[in-house]
Amino acid sequence: MENKLLGLTPLQVLSSGAEATLYIVDFFGEKCVMKIRKVKSYRNTELDNIIRKRRTILEAKLLVKACLFDVKVPAVYAVSKTHAAILMEYVKGLRLSDLPDSEFLKHAFQVGSSLGRLHTNGIIHGDPTPSNFIVKEDEVFIMDFGLGEFSYDLEAEAVDINLFLKVIESLRPSIHREVLNEFFRGYQEEMGHEYTKRVFERMRQLRLRGRYVEQRRSRSQ
Repeated sequence: MENKLLGLTPLQVLSSGAEATLYIVDFFGEKCVMKIRKVKSYRNTELDNIIRKRRTILEAKLLVKACLFDVKVPAVYAVSKTHAAILMEYVKGLRLSDLPDSEFLKHAFQVGSSLGRLHTNGIIHGDPTPSNFIVKEDEVFIMDFGLGEFSYDLEAEAVDINLFLKVIESLRPSIHREVLNEFFRGYQEEMGHEYTKRVFERMRQLRLRGRYVEQRRSRSQ
């Protein structure tokens, strides 16, 4: 690991994915997270720089706006367009995906409420899987807005919800109905009953379209 990371002392690699590497760094004696988007060698260098800068700025804006609307997210401390990096709060807790069923169910209402508050303020997360929620001191934080966008599009909201619930159905089959009910209650509290019905109906339509495509593929094989 480098001795210095944009002038800060790196303590460890927190995680490394396809799009970015997250480091825990020392920021004036406090542990923070530095997220640096990875260079894509298969892309034209100039184009890659533009894309990484734009995505970095957008993610920082999404985090700041979410924070302004009292959604629990990491606070943004600094942004470097040159290095496609964001310095943010280190939220030390447990991933929702790592919790036992009873604890997972306990926090499903908060997850629905948080996602609903994002949507009602025009923020699409883009990847709201259980691994992108951190539980700290009984509060649920939403992490990683790297695939997010600003939008009030009904279908984009439905895709967000579908991503979360599909993972639950796959990984938590014994409690997925209870989780759905609690998630629905939390989401409805923010979005209202009628709009929530519209979003869930669009999600149902998305699933029907997906099944139709899968059936067509299987018949053609």
